Amino acid sequence: MKKTTQRKGNVFADIGIPNAGEHALKADVVIKLARMIELKDISQSEAAKLTGIAQPDLSTAARKVRWILDGSAAAGTHGAWQ
Repeated sequence: MKKTTQRKGNVFADIGIPNAGEHALKADVVIKLARMIELKDISQSEAAKLTGIAQPDLSTAARKVRWILDGSAAAGTHGAWQ
């Protein structure tokens, strides 16, 4: 039988990362930004100019969000986020 664990609604809290609420908020902002980039069909460079976020920082944030969404965070490999 498969063992299940009750989730807290925050993947960062689920895997024991300190300041989980802060990380979840940042991830939510980046997820929304990534969706807007896709919806507007603009590049990360264009989004960086529009938001005032440096393009390398935007790229890093997007990579971290993909890591969360692809299940690596749930697997407990949280080193990539830190």
